[in-house]
Amino acid sequence: MAPPQAPNFVQLFMAVEDVGAAVKRAESLGARTITPPTTLPEGDEMSVMLDPQGISFAVWRRK
Repeated sequence: MAPPQAPNFVQLFMAVEDVGAAVKRAESLGARTITPPTTLPEGDEMSVMLDPQGISFAVWRRK
């Protein structure tokens, strides 16, 4: 959850089969990783990245 002082924004999440592979592919195309692949408490896995234009997006895999 974003802190209360953060501006409003929309975060696009894309479901993938393999978060690590998706991150490597996105990086090879110019994306920058903000949050490396992380396993969440409920077992899902995600990573947040910036595309070459600076727009954030996330890749996500359900447990």
